[in-house]
Amino acid sequence: MRLKIGSIVYPYLLWSLIQGFIEVFLNSYTNRPINFSDVFALLYQPRAQFWFLYALIIIFALSLLLYYNNKKANNVLVFILAIFLFVFQHEIPTIFNLHFFNYYFIYFSFGVLFSSLIATDTLASNKALFITSCGFILGQYLFQLEHDYLMVYRNMLTLILVLMSIILVTSLSKRLVKIPISFLVIIGKNSFAIYLMHVIFGSGARIILINLFNIHDVTVHLIIGCIMGVALPILAAYAVNTYKIPFIFSIPTKNLFINKL
Repeated sequence: MRLKIGSIVYPYLLWSLIQGFIEVFLNSYTNRPINFSDVFALLYQPRAQFWFLYALIIIFALSLLLYYNNKKANNVLVFILAIFLFVFQHEIPTIFNLHFFNYYFIYFSFGVLFSSLIATDTLASNKALFITSCGFILGQYLFQLEHDYLMVYRNMLTLILVLMSIILVTSLSKRLVKIPISFLVIIGKNSFAIYLMHVIFGSGARIILINLFNIHDVTVHLIIGCIMGVALPILAAYAVNTYKIPFIFSIPTKNLFINKL
């Protein structure tokens, strides 16, 4: 758990503050102006993309109680509980932001239960990729239907479709590992930095395009914003690693604070 504090809790707090302060100082240029009270509400109200880290913190904390052992039977029971929480999430009253747990724990428990399968090359075959692709396409087709009898089971259909999508992405990723594409490898290695900083750089690109160049074309904004939102965090991560700048993305594991926890 102490490693999670350094790699999840710490970047959540640090980058929520950094991005929040930038947004406050650039209020006149942002789409949704905020104030410092919004920034400091991060302990109970995560903002922007940082909801993901916030949800992970809650999930990891409660998982310590649920996964009291690593036995298969226990993992199956936890997965069944996660399905129940997801399907009936709107009927279950929550406090202390536990709705994040009800909604997202299913994906965590799915990974735990099927980690042994994911770790093998079973999903790396052409057959597995074909089957998962067909299942994904079929699932999308059924999900998009608006018939009343499907809407009744919408939460369950959503869950099935998302899990099928996860399996498809996993299968595709395992295939790509065998034929690595350099730019995807670079993006993958720097995905956390991109996650943390893409809003800052992407929004910065939008502000510059509008206020300096008076460019409002949606296509230009999408292209430039996506490029800057990916490329600049990668360059920032490269600089951090090259110059060994500490405490940017996580607390070093050898840090005294971490070792004392």
